[in-house]
Amino acid sequence: MFAFFKRQWFFYAYTALITPSYLLPWLGSNSMFANIFSSVARWGFGVHVTSLCLAALLSFIRGVQLRTPQLALLSLSALVCDLVPLLNWIPLLPTFFHGLAILLGTDTKINISSSRLRW
Repeated sequence: MFAFFKRQWFFYAYTALITPSYLLPWLGSNSMFANIFSSVARWGFGVHVTSLCLAALLSFIRGVQLRTPQLALLSLSALVCDLVPLLNWIPLLPTFFHGLAILLGTDTKINISSSRLRW
């Protein structure tokens, strides 16, 4: 097994990938109005989207390893809530999805497979 897919490395890599999504909005990276007028904001938006997509890819790889590929849906939900207008006004919603992805990606005892869900 690759060392990269251990839970500690997933935690560090995922945290490093989502850090720009918390720092770059101060520069206006998720604002369409700022992207029209500022080249720095356009560059920041590209970094913002790329880092969130890489975090989703990382969580998908970790989910496949844990046999729960649904883990990527949490990262994709955070990406949508972070970039879609009006959804990005709901405070802490992307943080909730990122925290859940980190929790489920690092804890090997939690299983979110569809066969285990009970209604």
